[in-house]
Amino acid sequence: MQAQKVASCREKELEKRIELLEDKLRAEDELTNATLMSLNNKESLLQEATATIDMLTKELEREKSEKETLRKAVEVSECNSHNDKRLTEDIETLLERLQEMSDLREKTLISLREKEWSLQEAHDEINELTQQIAHKKSHKKLFKRKAKAKTGEAYRLNLIQKGTKRYTQERGSLITGVGKRLKNLVQRPRGVSESSLVMKKKEAHAQRVLDKLREDLDERGEVIQDLRSNFKDSARELSSMRRQLEDIQCQNAELIKCLGHKEEDLQKTQRYLKEKEANLDVTNETLRLKCSLLRAMEAKLCLTKKEIEELTTVNKEKGLEITRIETTLT
Repeated sequence: MQAQKVASCREKELEKRIELLEDKLRAEDELTNATLMSLNNKESLLQEATATIDMLTKELEREKSEKETLRKAVEVSECNSHNDKRLTEDIETLLERLQEMSDLREKTLISLREKEWSLQEAHDEINELTQQIAHKKSHKKLFKRKAKAKTGEAYRLNLIQKGTKRYTQERGSLITGVGKRLKNLVQRPRGVSESSLVMKKKEAHAQRVLDKLREDLDERGEVIQDLRSNFKDSARELSSMRRQLEDIQCQNAELIKCLGHKEEDLQKTQRYLKEKEANLDVTNETLRLKCSLLRAMEAKLCLTKKEIEELTTVNKEKGLEITRIETTLT
């Protein structure tokens, strides 16, 4: 009887121990399943984080390409501004040349007016000299007539008989005076002829001056025509350059506006990237912590697997012992 009681007590103790072991095994199985689920969740989170990192890397590359595009646009804008400056300098140079040409044109016109005045004065002088020559020719004819009349009178005076000595002296003095006057009358046409030669020389000189002035006027006219054509060409070139400058200024304004928008977008993107980098740092730190936790849980799972194997071996041994006891009891 005592042996049966001892055997029944042992059986009860073994059943209790078996139940406890089964409960422990179930708890360990539940813990293992929970750990596996957590590991799966961590793996999915890790994949999501990797996808996020890839997406942010692509965005960073896209932002780098946009920065490169903006840099090229800035270089183009700087080149356009340099071209604008060069065009402005060319326009200022052309304006200065136009001003110089207009000043030269005014000076040429003033010189032409002065030449016209001098030409008119030469014409007036030539007319005056011509009138003087005609007047002197008329005087010459008058002097010749007077000379002929005086010579006839002197001849008649020589034929008059002299009454007294006093009368003879008076007539001698008169003849002497008449001779002097005739001499003067003879010498005066020579002066007139000399003055006519001088007038002819002056006329020839005035004609040469007139011809030279006409040639100068013709050359000045050609120069003025060339200046006018050059002025028209320069004006057309200046208007075309002004239109080009206005177009370039409009393009620069549009580029500056576009650059402003791009800079705003770039600043927003940089702020977004900084936030993403901060979030990535936090995510990386979290992932490191989770990885360390996963490694710790894997180590713990390895330990629990070993414990489960040990418990299974113990359970097998206990089961064998229970079967042996049952066989002995029977």
